[in-house]
Amino acid sequence: MDVDSAETWRWIWLLVVVGFALAEVFTPVLFFMLSFAIGAAAAAVAAFVGGGAVIQWVLFVGVSAVSLGALVPLGRRLEHRDEVHPVGANRWEGRTATVVSEIPTGKHETGLVRIDRETWRAETTNGMGVAAGATVLVNRVTGTRLIVSPWRIDVAPRGSSPGRSEPGSPSAPG
Repeated sequence: MDVDSAETWRWIWLLVVVGFALAEVFTPVLFFMLSFAIGAAAAAVAAFVGGGAVIQWVLFVGVSAVSLGALVPLGRRLEHRDEVHPVGANRWEGRTATVVSEIPTGKHETGLVRIDRETWRAETTNGMGVAAGATVLVNRVTGTRLIVSPWRIDVAPRGSSPGRSEPGSPSAPG
């Protein structure tokens, strides 16, 4: 095989086109390998019309760069098209809410929480009460109720005794 032969470069570029095209089949949506296949196809065309090796390489690099610039952003947009964005009540899962009306201690006892501009009935995951004004984390939505858990524990400044923000927790003797 003579690498200085124009005939050899024609076949090399055609094999490179096929190789990159097959690699694109096994890569996810980004069109990364397809960009190089397009560049190799441009170099193959140059080889078939009698362009020199330098012209073939310049075309390969240039056309591949332009293809990358055009196709990779398109591939990224297409890749994110199938993402499921939370809709309806499920959009609250994983968000924090503020307790508006105390959630009493006890299983299935409810209070009110505000999340964004909406007020929801809420109960805690463990039946523990939560005081009004406390922040809670929405774990899931069941029917028309949010199932929440306490989000943070208040820490008192030095010199005073710490307390929890939820009612029912043991208070420090003072």
